[in-house]
Order: sequence, then C-alpha cells, then structure tokens
Amino acid sequence: MKDQNARTQAERGLAIIKNCYSTKNLIRIAGGSLLTASLLFIVNRQKPLAAISELEKAKPVLGSLPVVYPTIKYGFALDTFIVTESKVKSDQVFSKILTEHGVNYRLADSLERAAKKYYNFSKIQDGKPYLILSKEVAKGPDYFIFEPDGKRYIIFNFKDSVGVKEVKREIAVKEMEASGIVKSSLWETMTNNGLSYLLADKVEDALKYQFDLRHFQDGDEYKIVYEEQLVEGRSIGAVKLKGVYLKDKHNEKPIYAFYYENKNEKGFYTKEGLPMKDGFLKAPIKSAQISSHYNLTRLHPILGYVRPHFGTDYAAPNGTPIMTVADGVVTEEGYTSGNGNYVKVKHVSPYETQYLHMSRFAHGVRKGTRVKQGEIIGYVGSTGLATGPHVCFRFWKNGRQVNHLAEKLPAASMF
Repeated sequence: MKDQNARTQAERGLAIIKNCYSTKNLIRIAGGSLLTASLLFIVNRQKPLAAISELEKAKPVLGSLPVVYPTIKYGFALDTFIVTESKVKSDQVFSKILTEHGVNYRLADSLERAAKKYYNFSKIQDGKPYLILSKEVAKGPDYFIFEPDGKRYIIFNFKDSVGVKEVKREIAVKEMEASGIVKSSLWETMTNNGLSYLLADKVEDALKYQFDLRHFQDGDEYKIVYEEQLVEGRSIGAVKLKGVYLKDKHNEKPIYAFYYENKNEKGFYTKEGLPMKDGFLKAPIKSAQISSHYNLTRLHPILGYVRPHFGTDYAAPNGTPIMTVADGVVTEEGYTSGNGNYVKVKHVSPYETQYLHMSRFAHGVRKGTRVKQGEIIGYVGSTGLATGPHVCFRFWKNGRQVNHLAEKLPAASMF
C-alpha cells in the first residue's frame, strides 16, 4: 500500500513538473533525472504554491533521484548540442574543415578573413584542437570553436548573429620549484622528470657561461625556481626561470644563477651580483660530445696519414643548430673540399672562430653579417672531409689556431 502511495505521489509530481515547463523555460534533464523543486521554480514560477505543495508529498521519491549538472566548456552547455571534437589534420585548410561540416564556401571564406585579426587561418597548424556544436547536424554547425593556444579560443557563430569573436582566458602565474639528480644529461633528466623542453633549454642557457654542459655526470644535483602559467588549474607552460642551483659532485662550490632585469640590464647573475655571461661560450653546440680534440699529431681518419688537427670536433645529429660563441662579424661563408660548408667569424681582437662541415647555413648568414653570442649560424652536417655529422670548431688568436679549451678567455666586459 505504501509503495502504491509513493508511486502515485511521484506520478503526480512528474505531471506537475511537465505542466510547469514552457517552451522558453524548458530545462533539459539528462538521463530522465530530475532537478530539485527549488531550481525548477526559480526558472518557472507560474504555479509555485500548488506545485510546491504537491511536490512536498512526493519528496520521499524525488529526493532520492540524482541531480545532473551540465558539462560546460567554452561557455556552452555541451549536453544541449551534438558535439564534434577533433584536431586539424595534415595539409587540412580551415575552409575545408567548415565545408565538410555543411558551411558553404562563401561564408567560410568571409569568416576566415574576418578572423585574421585574431589568427592567420591560412597557416593553421596540424594537431590544433577544434569543437563543432550543432542542434541538428543536417542544418550544419551552430558554432565552431578553435583553440590556437591555451591562452585563448576563437568562436565562429553561424546562427544567432553570424560573426567571429576571440575569448581570452584568465591566466594565473604561480611560482614553482623542481629538483633532481642528473642521469646522462641535465636536459634529458629534466624532461624525463616531466619538465618542459622549453624550461630545460632556459636552464641550460643560464648555466652555459659558467659550466661546460658536456661535463654533466650522473649524480650531479640541480634545483630550479620558475614561474608557470595556469589556465583553469592546468599548466600552459613556464614563462620565466628565476633561479638555478647546480651542485657538481666533483666541485665543492655549487653554482648559483639568479635572473634580474631593470630598464637597462637583464640576464642571469651570480649570488655575488656578477653577470653570468662570459665573453665566449664553452662550446658551439648545446650538450655536444667531443669526438676529437685539438691534436698536432693526429692520424687523419680519411687521408690515412698524420696531419695536425687544429680544431675540436663536436659530434651531434645532422641538423643540430650551431651557435657563434661570441659577438662578432662574419668574415667568410662558403665551401671548400676539405672544410665543406663553413663560416668564419671575427670577434674582439685578437680572436676569430671557424665552424666547419655544416649541412647548411642559417638564414641571413653571409659575409659582413653581425652576429650575437649564441646566435644560430648554421647546422651540423658532414660536408667536406668528414666521416660523420659533426662540427669542427677552430679558434684563432693573433692569426694562429690554438686549443680554445686551454685558453684563458676574456670576460664579457671586453665585448
């Protein structure tokens, strides 16, 4: 009897709820679930007293049903649309994505032109996510949402008022810390520990003036402090490296690097307040391994006889960027049968450097070009007399080639 009464009360409650809905105020209840009576009558107050009285009788049944909350993304209740989520495919153009989902080409083209102030869709990148929302697939999309990066998204409206708008997300900046024990190399250890490639590069850039990155060994210790950008609690990348601590297990004195900037200066400084930057980088390639040292009695691997090796060879994969080790001017850029593709740079007197066996030159590098320390001037190759991909780095002092690893080089203030 009690079960029969409960069912009767529930049926009466459902009938009241149906009567309270109007076309404008219809609430979608996913999976047949009910919203609470109070929420229903905030939306529609046509029969509040009678409805509440009847629903109170049905409370034992209605109170046991779950409340279902809508899924909100990009400001839309996704449960009220047919949702298509995908990513841009290789060689796919923006207009083709839209026309494949029922948008006529003329409208797609006009919207693409209207969106140029937000993003150049003619250069849309593979793998970028997009979302299509439709009430009825046969009638085409209502909205197309494209996400160029984690900081913003672009909404194309095809229904209410055709147009395009950019929505910028609220970005929070949080100070973070990370530490670890080096295995193989600092860069590999950091990325294996879940830190981004960009952050690992920033750390290596901070240390490269005071520490030869090739000399990292298993057991070296690092700690870093950095700022990370967060959107809705999700990281979208590190924006600033604030400090680095490195403890080389073979050196009792650790290395510190702190970032500082004002209107005139910016860069990394030691804990004593001195600039980290040296006049010359330790090597022209990041984390490269020396495959052949400066050696005046070396047996040439190709020619087969003893021939002095006036440079230091750094082995690296084909295409690895080669950096100039100091500020200067390009005095030579060309090719010879022995050197392959090479570049020579004149620095503060009496120093010059040369980079051999390049696969190709960096864009814009030619005789007379001014280059800054760390600037990419070419890419590792095996042109000329080379057994494999590497750069032969040669160092001149007073017109004579010397072993740069044995030289006491000038400080940055000389440049």
